[in-house]
Amino acid sequence: MDSAALLEQGHLAYDQGDFQAALKFYTQALAQDPDSEAAHYNLANALMQLKQPKQALPHYENALILNPFRAKTYNNIGLLHKQLQNWEEAVIWFHKTLEVDPDYFRACNNLGNLYASLGEAEQAESWYLRCLVLEPRHVSALFNLGHLYHEIGRYGEAARLYSNLLDLDPHNAPAWCELGFLAQEAGDTAQALNCWQRALEANPDHVPSLVHLARHCQESGQLEMAKELYTRIQAWGEQSDSICWN
Repeated sequence: MDSAALLEQGHLAYDQGDFQAALKFYTQALAQDPDSEAAHYNLANALMQLKQPKQALPHYENALILNPFRAKTYNNIGLLHKQLQNWEEAVIWFHKTLEVDPDYFRACNNLGNLYASLGEAEQAESWYLRCLVLEPRHVSALFNLGHLYHEIGRYGEAARLYSNLLDLDPHNAPAWCELGFLAQEAGDTAQALNCWQRALEANPDHVPSLVHLARHCQESGQLEMAKELYTRIQAWGEQSDSICWN
């Protein structure tokens, strides 16, 4: 196969979550065409999915040399440094992303995530809000800002954001689960259970919802149901580490 065909095979494997196969095809594509920006970029993405950021970095750098105008590459280098906990470098690269493309809202969300992980809630909030100005329907930013508000005690605003998210994506299990937490903290057990059940309708393997339903069943004496739920949790935990979630 030529380089283009190998890239296409790599994309198919990547989309199916088989990152080892994707890595093989992208490596072969690069061998066929060493000056392929796409091969360098996608090879780096596969290495990132395989948790090999240091090996990915030179390929992103080569991709930038070949095409210095792809905002995604700058953004992904920022994610790479965040994974390595090089916080200052990550910030620099996310800002470079926005210099190349001021409307690249994902970089704003990534800056929000970075500052949230550092405990800088005010900075995180400002970047999530900027992301939502650029793209009001960005589900990840809605969820992340809702989670931030939940953590700092702004429960009403958190609930509003999760509800807005569910208007866009009614099958978003994490959002249903978080609404369940909020209901539980407000003392509304029935609503909490309803939210966790809705989460499991959306995703039967959503572990946090399984855990909280199992605990409730155990505490309320529904031991057979609790046992069934804990068995499902255990089965999820015993899945092969080789499975990669895209």
